[in-house]
Amino acid sequence: MFWRAHTSPELGDIDRNVPVVLPLAAIEQHGPHLAVETDTRIATILCQATDKLAGDNALFLPVMAYGCSAHHMSFPGTLSLKHDTWLRMVDDVASSVFQQGFNTFVLFNAHGGNQAVGQLAIERLGEQYPDKNIAMVTWWKLDSKVLIKLSQTGSGGVGHAGEFETSMMLAHAPDSVRQERIPEKRTNRPTHPWAEGDMLRGSEATYFRNVEAMAPNGVYGEPSAANARLGEQITDLVSKRFASILDDLFRRK
Repeated sequence: MFWRAHTSPELGDIDRNVPVVLPLAAIEQHGPHLAVETDTRIATILCQATDKLAGDNALFLPVMAYGCSAHHMSFPGTLSLKHDTWLRMVDDVASSVFQQGFNTFVLFNAHGGNQAVGQLAIERLGEQYPDKNIAMVTWWKLDSKVLIKLSQTGSGGVGHAGEFETSMMLAHAPDSVRQERIPEKRTNRPTHPWAEGDMLRGSEATYFRNVEAMAPNGVYGEPSAANARLGEQITDLVSKRFASILDDLFRRK
């Protein structure tokens, strides 16, 4: 179910144990071949796929398209919120949801720059609303052991605008992909072995670099390995796992 598509009385009739999901995304550069709306499109695609499985057991809010993207600001087209602004927006949306009587609030994240501030958000909300169910899900962490097996590029290949994000856009929005501009070679700039990782493989320590220092063309990963079939597989795996989590939360009265 999608919040924006219902009338006020219809929303008033929905079971208050239904989890309310706030999709989190970004408007930022995605290399020479993907649109700046890529994270927002992916969040929407995954929520739509999950909705088909969850049915009346989940209620999806409109996507919060602006994210924390300061590390992309050296590239044209990037828009970013300050962390404090982002936190206030999430706080205000959650407060509205809880004032409407709902008991479960879930952040569904589709942007790497939202992960740390998202963790802070759910800790703050948990302190403010100790009687509510509050969770955060980042899509590439769902069923990650299976997702790693799907990757053909190895460590460092599934990053920003890389194999997975490009595959999902090829599957669901192929007209938006500038296929002739997909980089043929990986341009990741390595630093220390303990700091290397990607969306599926975490590093031992966090070592801050802006995206231009990591990859001069704005692509961290290997988009040349992307294909539409892989995008469909990712969507299927992630949506099934997310729907099962939402079902668990719905049944936790």
